[in-house]
Amino acid sequence: MLSPADAVAASRKRGEFTLLVIDGAIEQLSDALVQRLAEGARVVTGLVRNGLTRLAVGRKAAGEVSLFALAEIGIPALPEFAAKKEWSF
Repeated sequence: MLSPADAVAASRKRGEFTLLVIDGAIEQLSDALVQRLAEGARVVTGLVRNGLTRLAVGRKAAGEVSLFALAEIGIPALPEFAAKKEWSF
């Protein structure tokens, strides 16, 4: 089993991040950013859902990031992470 320091050193060699903190609210993470995260990496961010902004935490597992909303917060939304607008009824 790797020590935390060894795990960080190994992930740096592969160019992967083990922790991502986004100082703002997002609607979605880009696929390119998800690919840069190491398996098991942690994510902390604001999350916009249905017009509400919440503090969210998550992890990357099986190549995907799942976020869990914790509490409502007042944090600006980042337009770079806006979801693609789709037409619906």
